[in-house]
Amino acid sequence: CNPTGACLDEAALRALRDVLRETEAAFDKKIWVLADEIYERLYYGAPRPETHRPEAASFAGLDEDAWKRAVTINGFSKAFAMTGFRLGYLAAPPEVAATVAKIQGQITSCASSISQAAGLAALSLADDALDADVAELAARRDFVLERLRAIETASAGRVVCPPAPDGAFYVLPEVHHCFGLRLRHHGPLVHDTGAFCTALLEARKLALVPGDAFGAAKGIRISYAASRADLERAMDALEAFVTEDLVEVEEESS
Repeated sequence: CNPTGACLDEAALRALRDVLRETEAAFDKKIWVLADEIYERLYYGAPRPETHRPEAASFAGLDEDAWKRAVTINGFSKAFAMTGFRLGYLAAPPEVAATVAKIQGQITSCASSISQAAGLAALSLADDALDADVAELAARRDFVLERLRAIETASAGRVVCPPAPDGAFYVLPEVHHCFGLRLRHHGPLVHDTGAFCTALLEARKLALVPGDAFGAAKGIRISYAASRADLERAMDALEAFVTEDLVEVEEESS
């Protein structure tokens, strides 16, 4: 989910499981799946027929075979906004969980009693306790995507709006069409996403994350876990940057 907000559906996870089975049979070695499900509660997909609630598919939940090869990690920092509590957990087959507990116990001992109580309170919430928060995040996502589509048009494609993500609170628009441009008044050349974000910060005081940090050389990460007012100012700044501040090198030289 980070940095794109994309989610693998059940069909894709089953296809992955089948590939792992085939590979194991060919090489006679077990392949484990380490699944980070930290964003599982921040999901905007269609409701499941059996629960009538949007629920992201998980690899470990596919079947017993998938469960036996899965190590699932999760925590409270994202959905429950408990970043400072430093609390997470792991679910795995007993032999794996027991071994992990031995190692973890010698490294960090245990989470604080305050964090444990807070985590228990979070897990005790009703199933619909986060529905309003998720709906608000979905609305902010839609606002950001609407603005990105408008910016794509206004900038003649310098920014490319991504598909709507199904989870988390990120979008990853592409800005590679800005490579080779430079800041007006003989400013620095934009040659990659890092240079783009540095120039954006300098020109418009807007901080975004370069896609290079995620192996996404064409994109920049935008988080919409911010107020509507802040998101509006951010989108205004991004639009002004790509339509007013960035110029062709030849244009600047003439």
